[in-house]
Amino acid sequence: MKLKSKLILIFLAGSLASVLLGGGMLVYGMQEFHIRTAAHNYKKQMDSLEYIFSESVLDKELGHMGELALEAYLKFQFRRCFGEGYALLKEEKPVVNLTDFEILDSASLNQDYALQHLGSQTILLLKQDLKEFPGYDVICVQDISFYYKQMREQVKAFGKTFAVILILTCAGVYLLLETVLKPLEKLTKAAMELGSGNLSARVEINRKDETGKLAGAFNTMADRVEKQVDELHLLLGALTHEIKTPMTSIIGYSDTLLRVKLSPQQQKKALQNINHAGKRLERLSSKMLTLLGAYETGEISLKSWKVKDLVQEMLSELEPVLKEKQIRVEVECSPDTEIMADRELMLSLLLNLMGNAIKASGPGSPIRICCTGEALTIEDEGCGIPAHALPHVKEAFFMADKSRSRSEGGSGLGLALCDRIAALHGMDLELKSQEQKGTIAVLHFLFTKHLQSDEDSVEDGAYN
Repeated sequence: MKLKSKLILIFLAGSLASVLLGGGMLVYGMQEFHIRTAAHNYKKQMDSLEYIFSESVLDKELGHMGELALEAYLKFQFRRCFGEGYALLKEEKPVVNLTDFEILDSASLNQDYALQHLGSQTILLLKQDLKEFPGYDVICVQDISFYYKQMREQVKAFGKTFAVILILTCAGVYLLLETVLKPLEKLTKAAMELGSGNLSARVEINRKDETGKLAGAFNTMADRVEKQVDELHLLLGALTHEIKTPMTSIIGYSDTLLRVKLSPQQQKKALQNINHAGKRLERLSSKMLTLLGAYETGEISLKSWKVKDLVQEMLSELEPVLKEKQIRVEVECSPDTEIMADRELMLSLLLNLMGNAIKASGPGSPIRICCTGEALTIEDEGCGIPAHALPHVKEAFFMADKSRSRSEGGSGLGLALCDRIAALHGMDLELKSQEQKGTIAVLHFLFTKHLQSDEDSVEDGAYN
């Protein structure tokens, strides 16, 4: 059963219970009030009639009358003063009965009033003694069935009125619940869409009540879930992406060992490079698996590293690829410029930037690496990035030239990962590019330590 139906049933049950209880108490109270009012009115009438009766009898000389004559005279005056509905009792026995009923047990009546139900009739009985005539009592017998009839008509009218009000109220409650619960239905639909994989599902509820707060909390949760899933996709893609560079190095050196006859010194160097790439692959796997946590907390392991050493290590890993494409690398880097960085993450950033430059460059093209102390730039003279694609290249899985990127094993994660790593270090990654003229990647440092000697402040070099 739906919540709306349950609420309506609860409302109906509560309303009926309240009306039955309250209406019953009201009817009972009104009935008692009418009976007491009737008894009071008839009591006052009896007092008035008794006064008239006493005055009419006491005006006569009764001392010369005998008992029988006195009783006959009292009966005559009683008929004349009281009339129908009254009876005169002598020693609890009726001597004059002007009622439609037979009086059997008058001694059980008290001085208040009593009710007797005879079929459909309700009889009110009042008893009062005649103070001026000891031994004589008066009984008032009145049919008050019309009071009950009137009450039944009032109850019927009340029931009809309540039925109309209840129908209208139920309609109003239904419309109110429809308005109140409609946002919950939207929430349910959005939650089902979110559960089925539509991470962009949101709820648009422009309300400031509890429902609006719930919708806001749901949207916040959905944003969080979408962000975490995107981060997970980026992490898994980045892990695959980053493994390629050391794997390429391992494959390149091992292929050289298998196909080229090398001197013992060259063989040792190739094996050392394979070992170095394998160890980096191990470190990189562990680092990338914890990178998602770094995104959430913003915490990474920062140490001071010389930019020159990071660049040299990066070039060493890319040496087989550089030789294969005959890329000439020009390096201008201060030997004493240091940055605070996580070594593995910074190497991943540099390898990605350099890898993109190599992919964009043709055979024999130059790539220039320059570190000024405030920024590091990697400039190529390759195909460049189209102007319309440049604002989007840092987005995950975006590729300006999909056919070329796929053919070269790209996944569209390199620059997105670089941008994240730079942000974790408090650095800024800037890209400048023109089609067919090349691209410049500029990494602006947050903090550097630059020590210059008087003799040699800049180390120049070239890799062919």
